[in-house]
Amino acid sequence: MKCLLIPAGVGSFQRAARELLRPSEVPQEWRQEATSFARLGGFVAESRRAGLLQFIPDPKGQLDRWCTPSATLARGGGDCDDLAILCASALRSSGCRAWII
Repeated sequence: MKCLLIPAGVGSFQRAARELLRPSEVPQEWRQEATSFARLGGFVAESRRAGLLQFIPDPKGQLDRWCTPSATLARGGGDCDDLAILCASALRSSGCRAWII
């Protein structure tokens, strides 16, 4: 599990996204749901409704915290960046093309 504190700036965001997108960390149940964008979106929404994924804001401060898929799942959620990294990693684990923009 890993989280990075990211300073503001496009270059640091790009480096962090490359480092944190980890399809190998995605559990099998997520891989099965990531066969399409719509199916994964429904799975994430249902996970949120069931309380399996929570919105967890970053601590106050100057730096943004982004986490790997395994860290986000271990924490039981994250903010929009963490969930985007988790979903992009899940899509890549199923052979889809996905990026963090």
